[in-house]
Amino acid sequence: MATTPLEVSLENLGGKYRRTAGAALAVLLVLALGYFAAFEIRMITLPGAQEDREAAITLTTNLILEGGQPYTLATSPAVTNVYGIVYNYVVLPAAKLWGATFAVHRAASMVFLLAGASLLYWALRRMGTGRGLAFAGAAFYYLFNVCTYAIVARPDTLGDLIYLAVVFLVTPWPGKAFPSPARLILSAALGVLAFYTKPYFLMSLGLATAVLFVTTGWKRAAAYAVLAGALLVASLPLVNHIWPYYLFSIVTSHRFSEIDVPGYFWLQFKDFLELHAGLLLIVAAVGGIWLRHAIHASRRARCSRCRSAGIP
Repeated sequence: MATTPLEVSLENLGGKYRRTAGAALAVLLVLALGYFAAFEIRMITLPGAQEDREAAITLTTNLILEGGQPYTLATSPAVTNVYGIVYNYVVLPAAKLWGATFAVHRAASMVFLLAGASLLYWALRRMGTGRGLAFAGAAFYYLFNVCTYAIVARPDTLGDLIYLAVVFLVTPWPGKAFPSPARLILSAALGVLAFYTKPYFLMSLGLATAVLFVTTGWKRAAAYAVLAGALLVASLPLVNHIWPYYLFSIVTSHRFSEIDVPGYFWLQFKDFLELHAGLLLIVAAVGGIWLRHAIHASRRARCSRCRSAGIP
């Protein structure tokens, strides 16, 4: 069988050099991990707010810690935030032990980021991706987040974690054509929870529906969308009863903000494209490859079932 010069060179590379290269890579990895660990500790322990939203998030947690109720007439707008409530309640156990400080919230965000990277690595491996590429994907996810809003008192990394879970739960694993009903129900429920973590993460349900449509057909995708929509609608009265001003603060109040000015929106969109052009190209390429693989896998599974049933 023909081989390329690169393959010949790799084949001739002795065990000694391979061990040396492996050791060098291990040293670089340890140095990188040490650097990012120091960076994370520094970010977590900074005494002041790193952005204007951090104070609002910590005040909301502190209000709950003291027995108060956020998103009510008595506490709004003095203590409120426009993101969601799930993050505050998830951080609450740690806040009870060490206080509703910036450091506690940032450390929790860091834990959610690492959990998201671990989940991504596990899912990629479950899909048949090699260890190297799976690790690269998890590292890319980690680096992208850690350089933006990851290590601050915000719900983004928790929302990302739930977002990934929503999508992976409906993704057919190799050898299994369709996700089980339990996985679909859990995914839909987590998608609603993602909405109450941060409204943007409601998009996870849209992506999950698209994955189902491509891999299993429109019927399951439609059923999933109806289920998720029903769960979301059913949750609204309960949320409104517990936190009367929640939906106004999280959803309705945005119509009074500058984000609804078309010029400002397009400016943000333009900045996003400029800052993340390379990332978007990589995501598009990887997404295209994954979509092609998913379609072929789905077709093979259907053909296998047809042959098993004696259908030509």
